[in-house]
Amino acid sequence: NQSLRNLVNGWGKAAPRMAYYLYQFNLAEVSSPYPMITKLSIDLPIIYKNHCAFWQPENLANFETSLHGVYLGNRMAWNPRLAPAKIINEINRNFYGHASDAMGAYWKFIDEIWVKTPEYSGCGFGHLRRFTRERMAEARKLMDAGLAAGKTPQEIARVKLADESLQLFELFMKMRYD
Repeated sequence: NQSLRNLVNGWGKAAPRMAYYLYQFNLAEVSSPYPMITKLSIDLPIIYKNHCAFWQPENLANFETSLHGVYLGNRMAWNPRLAPAKIINEINRNFYGHASDAMGAYWKFIDEIWVKTPEYSGCGFGHLRRFTRERMAEARKLMDAGLAAGKTPQEIARVKLADESLQLFELFMKMRYD
């Protein structure tokens, strides 16, 4: 992101206002869980500090895979001075209720996979490096904890949204491993 940061800083100095066009998914692939927590927590404050007046995210139907990034981006679009960590805590608490800690751990784990794996391609071979069998097993363990923590029908349904997405991704990754 150093090149992007230099561009944003440069345009921030050269123009009184700018627009930022962002993809809310990884390389036109929306099947994998991709919360963008760290990416947007770092990038959005820099973008807004540099006179971003028009935040233009491109998104597909990926709420079940990218809820946190979508929510974080929209909340900061309305108030760029908000603290990203507080927004992430807010969505976990308000959306998952009793399952907020467990689902927060799941999404943090998934986010760290993206941030800590030195891989920059989409799908295919990139996912094999990113989503190893061991990491997928840990993701399943964390998701099962989220399923067990939900108490109300709403909480359970909301966790199941992410769970069904993970189930499909597990099948996709099984195909890739095979």
